[in-house]
Amino acid sequence: SSYDVRSSKVRFPSVEGQSFDRSSDKQTSSHGEAEELPDTHESKSTDAEAIGAHFWEMLTILVDLIWEPESMAEKLVATTKYFFELGVRQAHLETIGYAICTTMQKSLGEDWKPPMKHAWEWFWDMISTSMVETLNVFELGDVKVIRSGWEEAKTLKNPQELGDIFFLE
Repeated sequence: SSYDVRSSKVRFPSVEGQSFDRSSDKQTSSHGEAEELPDTHESKSTDAEAIGAHFWEMLTILVDLIWEPESMAEKLVATTKYFFELGVRQAHLETIGYAICTTMQKSLGEDWKPPMKHAWEWFWDMISTSMVETLNVFELGDVKVIRSGWEEAKTLKNPQELGDIFFLE
């Protein structure tokens, strides 16, 4: 199944009160059918706590890199690979974003005003969009396909032949 962060955005905590609006508790499967997202925000397992701690560490680093897009992108790819290995999938990102926003709202209290809310929505959208792209590569097995295709090309053609195809054809 595929999760599109752009079509199902996390809605950050309301500025006026304590109401929260998760715009969608469904995702669309690869067959176009709506599926219920797992309700992972109530999990209290040590695995979830460890993943949460890693997300806070990642956010700290990304905030420091906010005006260094190349470094941020590199860090996000490496970190997302690590999260994939821990079991994080695209379907989890909405819940994670919701938890981050709720935590920020509760931590900042009265300082959680519209400009702060908007800024964090932008920041999470940027992060989660990159993570979706990277998670999709891992979930589909594209890395294995690329590596096996490259190895096959190298067994079928020597470097000179590959170079000739690339530059001459």
